[in-house]
Amino acid sequence: MKTNFTLRSGLLMIIILAFTVQGHAQDFTLGNIVVTRVGDGSTVLSSNTAPISLLEYTTTGISQSLPTKTVSISGLTIAGLANEGLLSLSSDDKYLILAGYNAPANELSTSRYVSNLTVTTGGSGYTFATPPTVTISAPNLPGGVNATASANITSGAISSFTIINAGSGYTLAPTVTISGAVGSGATATATISSGGYWQGFSFSKVIARVNNTGAVDATTSFPSSNFQSNGSVKGAVSVNGTSFYLNGARIEYVASLGQTTASTLIFNQGSRSIGIQGGQLYFSSGYVAAASNTTIRYINTSTLPTASATATAVPILPGNQNLGGFYFLDTNPSVGFSSTGWDLLYVAKFDTNGLEKWYYDGTNWVLAASYTAAGSAISSITVKNNLLGQPVIYAVTGNNSVSNNALVAITDTGSRTDAMTDGVNTSFITLATAGANYGFRGVAFAPTSTLGVKSNELDSKIQLWPNPAHSEFNILNGQNAKEGTSTIEISNVNGQIIHSQKSNPGTTTTIKTNGWAKGVYILKATNNESQTTKKLIIK
Repeated sequence: MKTNFTLRSGLLMIIILAFTVQGHAQDFTLGNIVVTRVGDGSTVLSSNTAPISLLEYTTTGISQSLPTKTVSISGLTIAGLANEGLLSLSSDDKYLILAGYNAPANELSTSRYVSNLTVTTGGSGYTFATPPTVTISAPNLPGGVNATASANITSGAISSFTIINAGSGYTLAPTVTISGAVGSGATATATISSGGYWQGFSFSKVIARVNNTGAVDATTSFPSSNFQSNGSVKGAVSVNGTSFYLNGARIEYVASLGQTTASTLIFNQGSRSIGIQGGQLYFSSGYVAAASNTTIRYINTSTLPTASATATAVPILPGNQNLGGFYFLDTNPSVGFSSTGWDLLYVAKFDTNGLEKWYYDGTNWVLAASYTAAGSAISSITVKNNLLGQPVIYAVTGNNSVSNNALVAITDTGSRTDAMTDGVNTSFITLATAGANYGFRGVAFAPTSTLGVKSNELDSKIQLWPNPAHSEFNILNGQNAKEGTSTIEISNVNGQIIHSQKSNPGTTTTIKTNGWAKGVYILKATNNESQTTKKLIIK
C-alpha cells in the first residue's frame, strides 16, 4: 500500500535516524548543523552592516539554548536585514564557505558614496607622464571613508575620471580639487548616491573559508568589478576551498584562495542562492519580472566554468517566483532530468509557501506540494538522508530580512511523488532560535578534516533493494563516470566486514546472502571524495 507523504518531527525519530561522528572537542562535529548568525545581540538589526558568526547545533535536540561551537568571522560583515550570509559546505566536506564585505560593523545604509565625477572644465597642458592629482574632500559622517579617483587625459585636457574608491559617509557632495606640476584650469563636480554603498565600490568583497577546527581564512578579498556595482554579496561555494563561485549581483568566479584582484563574470544575472551538486554549478534566479527568468539554472559543462558560460533553466513551474535555497536528489535510477540524474527537488520560498517539493516524471518537473513552517517563509535549506533513506530537510525560517528567526528540521517519510499531508503545520521541529537582535541566515553541515559523509548526494545514487531481503539483494550504482568507482563494504552489527567489492558507475550487482545470519547490516559506499551508509535487513 502506498504511504502518504508525511512530515514527522518527533525527537525520538530524529535521534534514532541521525548519523553523527564525534570529533575532537574543539572541532566541529561531523553530522552537526551550522548556521550563520548576524548581529551583536545589542544593536537592533537593520540594513546597516553587522558582524557575523557561525553557530553549531546538534541535529538531535529541540530548542537548543546554547550552540556546541561558536566561531566569530572577523574582518567580514553583511547587511543586518538582507538576503546575505548564506553558508555552504565545500564539495570535499572540508570547509564552510561564506561571503560578505570588509566594511566595519554599523556602517549606515543611508550613507552616500561618490557615484560620479563630472568634468566641468577640461583645462590644458596635462600629460600622462606627470598626471594631475585628484583630491576629493573628506566625508561628513564620522567613520566615513574618503573617496579617491584618478584623471583621464585626452589631448592635454582632462576628459573623464576613474573612481578608485567611492568612499562612504557623505551627506553632501564633496568638492573636487585638481592639482599637479603641469597643466591647469581643470574643474569638476561630484555626485553622491545612497543605498547600501558597501555593496558597490566602497569596500572589497570577502570570501571566508572555515575549516573543521574553526580556523578562518578571510584573505580572499577583492575589489568590485564593473558588473558588481551596487551588487549584494549573498554567499559563495567551492569544490575544495582553493577556488570559489560568488553569488552576488552576478555569478562570478574567484580563481584562487587569497585572490585580491577582481573576479571573473560567469553569468550575467543576479541570484538568490548557489550550489555545486554532481559536479555542476546551480543557482536560483530569485524574483524578477520575466517569468522565464524565475527559475533554477545550471551550467551544463563537463567541468566547472572559469569564464563566461551559458546557463540552462530547470523548467519548474513558469513564473515560480520568490525562490530561495534549493537541493536536488537522485532517488529513482530509472528517471532523471537531462544528464544530471536528479529526480527530486526541494525549494525554499521567500513567501508563505515555505518549502516546495518537486519530482521529475521523466518529461516534466511536477509540484508534489508546498508546506509552510507555521505560515513562515523559508530562505536557506540543506538536506541529508537518514539511515532509512528518508530526506531530512534543515532550514532557516523567514526571508532573511527578519531577526530572532529559527533553525528548523523536517523528515520526508513518503515516496518522492507523494503530496504533503494537510493540517500538519506544526511538524517542523525547532532546533534553535537566533535570539533578540540576532538573525539566522545560512545553513550547512559541519566540515571534517578527513573524508566527509556526503550521504545527501552519494546516498541517493547508491540504491539497495529489496530491503528487507531474503536470499539476495541488488545494489545499483547510479553515479556518473566522473564521480568514479565506489567501494562497497557490508558489516554486521559487531563491525565485522562480511562482504567487500568495487562498484562501477551505472552498474547493478546482485549479492547472495546464503549463510548470512538474520538481522541488521550496514552497507558503506565510498568513492574518491565522499562516503555514505545504508541499513540492510536480512530476514
